[in-house]
Amino acid sequence: MSFMRFSKILLGMIFLMGCARTETINLQEESIEWLTDMNEGGTFQMIDDNNISQSWSLLTKDNSFSGGSSGILFITTKWTYREMSYENFRNNVLGQFSISVKTDYSSGNDYMSISTDGISVSFDLSDRNILDLHVEYGNGETIYWNYQSDEPLNTKPVIVDSKELGDRIYGETLIFRLEDYQNGLSENDIIAFYFTKDEGLIYLELKSGLKYFRV
Repeated sequence: MSFMRFSKILLGMIFLMGCARTETINLQEESIEWLTDMNEGGTFQMIDDNNISQSWSLLTKDNSFSGGSSGILFITTKWTYREMSYENFRNNVLGQFSISVKTDYSSGNDYMSISTDGISVSFDLSDRNILDLHVEYGNGETIYWNYQSDEPLNTKPVIVDSKELGDRIYGETLIFRLEDYQNGLSENDIIAFYFTKDEGLIYLELKSGLKYFRV
């Protein structure tokens, strides 16, 4: 290859790199509404069937952008940044409960992920289908299911416009109950929860059947 030809190719590559586009994809407003208004260090109370109260604390609250690139051969022609919001709550007895809202790279839809110490589930906020489910047992074994799996799944998270619980009526609520892979969980593992746009976590149920309600 002649020096002149090499120089032209090099200049073309530099030009393409300099013309790399940047795209920022923000979360939909209705997706962000699933995050609470609580500040880091804030607390709330839940009470169980035996009238014993448990305090939950918001340890981490974060909003950030993750980036990825695409291009031709080794030349980056586009940078894409996607917004993510995250909250992590903790209780000294029941463990952690976290929620994150992100944009899916393949579909472009916003999705919500909720995790406890034993369960992690992701849910498409547009078509309201479950995307994946992780169940981790105390012995370290992990069961993984996603929407491409051939195995049928009985666990069906749903979002309802309102939810009556006790003497209160809450707004839009995600209802989750684990109907699969419970055998390896302990009696103290969370298997069901309700999470609302109004206040966040309002209901928990352990495998033992013990129930917790937001105060």
